[in-house]
Amino acid sequence: MDNTKHFLSDRNRILIKKDHSNTIYFMSRFSAQENTVTRYIEGNELSYLLSSDLPLEDWEKGKLFAQSWDNHAPWIFEKHGILGANHGSGFTFKIQMLRHWLFEADIGKTLTDDAGNSFILLSIENLSVFYVHSDIPEEGQTFCDHVTGSLHIEGKTITPDTVTKWMMNGVPGGQLAPHQRYDKIQLLADGKEEIKEGEVKECDFALLSVDMVLIFPDELLRYLKKNPGKYLAPNASILDGSIRCEMTTFFQPESCRRIRNKVTFLKDIPESFHYGMIQYYSEIPFSLHEKMVPGFKKFTEKGMEADLNTLWEFPHGKAFIKRLTKDDAADPERLPNIYVDHFGNENKRSLGVALGYSCTHGITARGMEKERGNNLLYLYQSGKMYPYACEKDSARKGESFTLHAFHQYFPPVENGISTFFHKEEDGKNILYILFPEKQESFLFTLPETFAEKDFDILEKDEGIFFDGKKGNILSFHAENNGYIFLKEK
Repeated sequence: MDNTKHFLSDRNRILIKKDHSNTIYFMSRFSAQENTVTRYIEGNELSYLLSSDLPLEDWEKGKLFAQSWDNHAPWIFEKHGILGANHGSGFTFKIQMLRHWLFEADIGKTLTDDAGNSFILLSIENLSVFYVHSDIPEEGQTFCDHVTGSLHIEGKTITPDTVTKWMMNGVPGGQLAPHQRYDKIQLLADGKEEIKEGEVKECDFALLSVDMVLIFPDELLRYLKKNPGKYLAPNASILDGSIRCEMTTFFQPESCRRIRNKVTFLKDIPESFHYGMIQYYSEIPFSLHEKMVPGFKKFTEKGMEADLNTLWEFPHGKAFIKRLTKDDAADPERLPNIYVDHFGNENKRSLGVALGYSCTHGITARGMEKERGNNLLYLYQSGKMYPYACEKDSARKGESFTLHAFHQYFPPVENGISTFFHKEEDGKNILYILFPEKQESFLFTLPETFAEKDFDILEKDEGIFFDGKKGNILSFHAENNGYIFLKEK
């Protein structure tokens, strides 16, 4: 048994471990005193703050600050609803009673309810529970979102005790919502050396390559009707996919994950949809929760005023829901690309979480604003942010686009200023600084390795100034709230 302990001694590198079941452990610097360790299972994460003098193997001794199971965003379709990531088809129903007298041989058969709606039998959990999905609708119709009364099959009537709207059911004990099929997964240190199960690597970055397809429930329904009598998983290899995502996640220093996703439509999509790829959710409670999303106009919702250009305290417990569109953007030629949350307790900020789209690459790059669609951000009562990058009325087979984004943890500094940096697709670092209020002077210290590097202003708000660089220390001041991005030359 290997009892080697692995420590992170260089802030410019990371530690990465591949465990069983495609679980990844990712250690990176958070501050001078602490590192972050994330147990990562693509969208399902446990993140800890661990003292910098402790090894990766002691990750559970750290302080759990994020418990997430929904950080991979699904697709949102006009007719098919929410699909992908942790979401299964919302037109699936769990039927429960004392005895239903259906068996595996009945899978794929059609049941009708008292209103004449048709459903296909998907799977049987036991003698009391089975699952159905609304049949494929006729042209101009929609999937049925409810079951009326009893179900009827081959002259037999089944009267449910309970009908529960469900997600697409997978193999018992398996993935609940398996609409995504993973055709290839690979984890590489520095983009070239494969990391095997049980291995720990220290590297400049690690690259997780996932080739997956999104499969509409229609494919499963068609197959079962033609091939009844046996269960088939909704992401089985025999089913055709509709959307291919070649998603590459770069685990980087400074507690950052950068994502490049090449999306290709494998079939015509004759309905509107939007997609964001990134979102952040955690079940760990904090008494303080603030948001900052520069680039939106002030707005009023339910009598509450909100200004996302400064730190806005989210009104938990007040059923606050708000959808922000292009009409809410301050500048239609520079749409919001940075989404920041601050968390803390006892009115002290302790954790910053940044989500962002690239301003330089892919469909969110400056100059591509017309590709973004109308929906930009959805603020939900849970406190979660849903950014959106892509929106289309339809898509044709063969169409493609690439989306670049990131997720990063950082420690807030004085006056709630947000500072974080990471390498972009071209290998150059971008430094992000967000000022929630006026600041007469602010110094930011980069790692010593940046002492000889120069930076240009990539983008900034009016009244925000970069005053120069001395060694690895950069100087700024802000005459008002706003942001500035610098890019390494």
